[in-house]
Amino acid sequence: MAKFRKKPVVIEAMRMSGAFTVETREGTMTGQPGDWLLTGVQGEQYPCADDIFRQTYEAVDEEAEAMLLPPLSPEEQFAFCEQAREEGGE
Repeated sequence: MAKFRKKPVVIEAMRMSGAFTVETREGTMTGQPGDWLLTGVQGEQYPCADDIFRQTYEAVDEEAEAMLLPPLSPEEQFAFCEQAREEGGE
């Protein structure tokens, strides 16, 4: 099978603190705390798991670089979710 490489396009992304749903061309998709919400080149949005995001994308500016802290451990994810809940999240 032939091999292809993704074109270097810039997308927008933000890491989510809680579970979320988003309508995509493929239907409703859900994301978990710590997943990323991506906005593609045509304005389409979709979730991406943190580990896949880190393997696929790299920061293009200082703001994005600051967002790419090491992945959270399960304990840190739990604490992160608890803090978000206390601050008014779900």
